[in-house]
Formats: sequence, structure tokens, C-alpha cells
Amino acid sequence: MKRKLTFVTLLLFCLSFHAFAQDSGSSASTEETYQPNLRGSLLFGVGFNFLSNAPRDFEISPWRSKSVNLYYLYEVPLGNSRFSFNPGFGLGLEKYQFKNNTILNYRDASEVPGFVSNSPILVMDTVSYALGGNYPYNKNRLAANYIDIPLEFSFASNRTNPKAGLKLALGGKVGYLFSSHTKIKYEASADETRKEKLKQSWGLNRLRYGAHARIGYGSFNLYFEYQLSPLFDNEFDGPLHRTGENPENFERFPEVKNFRAGISVDLF
Repeated sequence: MKRKLTFVTLLLFCLSFHAFAQDSGSSASTEETYQPNLRGSLLFGVGFNFLSNAPRDFEISPWRSKSVNLYYLYEVPLGNSRFSFNPGFGLGLEKYQFKNNTILNYRDASEVPGFVSNSPILVMDTVSYALGGNYPYNKNRLAANYIDIPLEFSFASNRTNPKAGLKLALGGKVGYLFSSHTKIKYEASADETRKEKLKQSWGLNRLRYGAHARIGYGSFNLYFEYQLSPLFDNEFDGPLHRTGENPENFERFPEVKNFRAGISVDLF
């Protein structure tokens, strides 16, 4: 609850700062918006994750699978044109809220028929098996956090003040996974709520890359991203997912990819 309040507070502060900046700028010029004397953009974005080719065990609820990012983009004008090249860096924080009674879990190889391994095997398991009991739960999700390097080309309709008019951007980004964890929030008893948070790589690709597009007016933008790299590293023994009605039958994951859409605000 504290994290949600902190996030809402930060978002309201950003929007209030933006409104104040516009009011300050309007007193000087009706066509220009006030901006600090810093080159480039600091984009704060909030969106939702969607998956393609995901097996039933890995289906997610998009509206509870949030994507939060914070990127600084340095603007390099291309001559006297309305185009610029914008390299940058930042953080991409992804959450995947599972729709079904499932969670990533490591099982001993002897518990996974048909697969041989000298080390535990990663599978999409039931929440009750992972917890060692059938407890009511209200959160079962995977979180993945990346350091990203975005690169893009942008067009601004207002050449003298790009942030005062229409802006279009196309580009891509490369990211490196620096942390990931699963989280289960459940009722251990009638008056006790517990959280199981396990930090692992969970078979995720360490490196991600994808393409993005953004359209905006002033400091507000709509964006769309498509991740070209698979979500999981499928070169090792897992993750596996269950098949059919028998919960003990497993097969390898297909190549799952994700895309996201959301809004972003240029903070300066």
C-alpha cells in the first residue's frame, strides 16, 4: 500500500510541475512553454504489458501487469531540420500478474517426468504447490527490472521549441536485466497475511531489445513498444509449462514475446 501511495504521489507531483511550468511559460509567451535550461527530455512513462504466444499457465492480466519507465534522452539536432537523433539511458520496470493459479517455481528433476537434469528444473507450477499448502491468495506475479539504452529519431512540428507542438518518434532500445523476482501474497490464516518474494533470474533473457513509437503534443505522449527478443532464455532446461488436464505433464515453453502501450510525460 505504501508503494502505491508513493507512486501516486510521484505522478501527481510530476503532473503538477508540468502544469505549473506551462502557466509560468504562458505569462512570457502564448506560443512558448517554460522549460528548464537543460538539453533533452526526461520521460516518465506508465503502461501495460501484453504477451503473445503465451501458454495458458503464463497468461497474464494486462491491466495489473504494469510497466514503469524513466528515461533521459539527449537531443542531437540534425542540421536546421525539424528532425533530431536522441540517444539516452534509463530504467524499465516490468510486472506480469498471472491470471491463473500459477507461479514460476524450481522442482527437483525427479518430480518432472520425461526430463533429465542434474539441477532443479524451472516450471510453471501451481501456487499451492509452491507454497506447500492451499492458501487463499490475491497476488501472484513476476517482476523484471532493466537498465535500458533507448535510441530514436524524432520529428517536431515546432522547430524553435520542439516541446510546444506535435512530436513523433521512432526508435528502439537495448536493455539488461539487473534484478527479477516472483511474489505471492496470501492469507496464512484468518488474521495473518504473508508475502513470499523470491529473487532469481527465473530463466529470463538477460538481454532484451525491441522497437518503439511515440506520438505526443507538448509534454504528453502516447507510446507503443514491441519486444523483439524472447522473454525467456530457451537455451536451458526450462521453463516448462503444464499440458492437458494432468498437472504432472510438462513441455517446453514456446517463444513468448511481449509488447506494451502507455502514456509518458516529459518532466523538463
